[in-house]
Amino acid sequence: MIIINNSDRPMNTAQKTPRKQKIAILGGGVGAMTSAFQITSEPGWQDRYEVTVYQMGWRLGGKGASGRRAPHWRIEEHGLHIWLGFYHNAFRMMQQALTELNPEAAPVAVGHTPPRIAQGVFLLCEDAFEPHSYVGAYEAFDGDPTPWMMQMPTNDQKPWQGGALPSLWSYLSELVQLLLGQAGESVHARVYRNEHPIHHHSLIG
Repeated sequence: MIIINNSDRPMNTAQKTPRKQKIAILGGGVGAMTSAFQITSEPGWQDRYEVTVYQMGWRLGGKGASGRRAPHWRIEEHGLHIWLGFYHNAFRMMQQALTELNPEAAPVAVGHTPPRIAQGVFLLCEDAFEPHSYVGAYEAFDGDPTPWMMQMPTNDQKPWQGGALPSLWSYLSELVQLLLGQAGESVHARVYRNEHPIHHHSLIG
């Protein structure tokens, strides 16, 4: 929630400058931080706005925040975050924010090892994200968890760089490839589960 205070108090006649517009952003979730970032991206915003973010607790990000539990440092807070390649606006904003923090950083290969980190912050999206095309999820089928493994199509583009959208024919072609691959993976997963029941239950137990 964003609250804007349009005060009718008079202008500071001594300095002949209008008072700053006070903006209160309630919550520190993804939408709130996106709003704060957009407002503070405008040229000269410091002279026009006074922006305050109010958040319960110390961690920003809402459902986009992650936390790890010692001693094994497992991610338990909201789990792993997987960004799909079509999150163009989110990728673009992330790259813009990192570029403002690290203006001298040069782009490198995506997912290179080790990632560059300065003062606890990744330098660019190339450092913050690891490309991965093979993903999976489980679905309850006849009372048993059944894996759905998907091999997503790839290209040589970076999602934070924008570019032209694929044509309708390209979308349909990729969809057919995805469905054919999904059918094969589903059969393979079912056969593997039947042939390795002990190993399967050890994974989900």
